[in-house]
Amino acid sequence: PEQQSHQFYPTQDALGDEAIEWCEIDDEHSKLEPSAGQGHLAMKMGADVTCVELSSVSCSVLRAKGLNAVEADFIEWAQTAGKYDRIVMNPPFSEGRAIAHFNAAAGCLADNGILVAILPASVKGKLALAGASIQYSRVIDNAFKAVGTNVSVIMVKVVK
Repeated sequence: PEQQSHQFYPTQDALGDEAIEWCEIDDEHSKLEPSAGQGHLAMKMGADVTCVELSSVSCSVLRAKGLNAVEADFIEWAQTAGKYDRIVMNPPFSEGRAIAHFNAAAGCLADNGILVAILPASVKGKLALAGASIQYSRVIDNAFKAVGTNVSVIMVKVVK
């Protein structure tokens, strides 16, 4: 997919590893990667990860990697989706999509679940979800420099 319109900026390994560690994933957890791209996070999450991705090309890549890929617009899909114990995401950032995807993912979070999202640094301290605690990481500058963008991000951990 076209990098800018699909906001396809793969999560770099160090950031992905930190997000997975924050999410406290065990084998028995049900797992979701929304707007999965080509599964950089899902590949670190263990077996039986559901990946939701809009791009048919990326879905083919996900399936070739042995991942369960659902070809759909995540925000629409989330309206009727089940609940997941662990969700790790790096959503598209432009045009307010990061917050829209974050809120949709929060709606998919099971009781006692954990959601870890990589989001623009500008949202630090501005999120609220009823019945959940929220923790923010430090600001991580130039987190996607290796893939052509110099955005600063944070990680957000939601425990329901």
